[in-house]
Amino acid sequence: MPVRHLAKFWGLRPLTIPHVGAHLAEELEPYETCGWGDEDVWWVEAQSHEADVLRSRVSGLSIHHVLNVLAWDEADVPLEFYRTDLLHALFPPFLLSQAVS
Repeated sequence: MPVRHLAKFWGLRPLTIPHVGAHLAEELEPYETCGWGDEDVWWVEAQSHEADVLRSRVSGLSIHHVLNVLAWDEADVPLEFYRTDLLHALFPPFLLSQAVS
């Protein structure tokens, strides 16, 4: 659901936002427009390249922080992380995801 709808219809205005799966911070502008994250916004992104781009995008914005991490529920277990896009997420039979190391 779009941030604007959550703010308008539900009256939500979080002061701190942990945004997991940040990609390239597409929600940055709606967060700022709706007054969300006035204290801190934590962008969490597993893909190193996208985290680097994201860091550049929010540099100079003191309340924005980028974490390049991938969380998993077991320690010392190898994990294959699959990168996909919206098209493949919406149409899983056509899933052509690519493993990212």
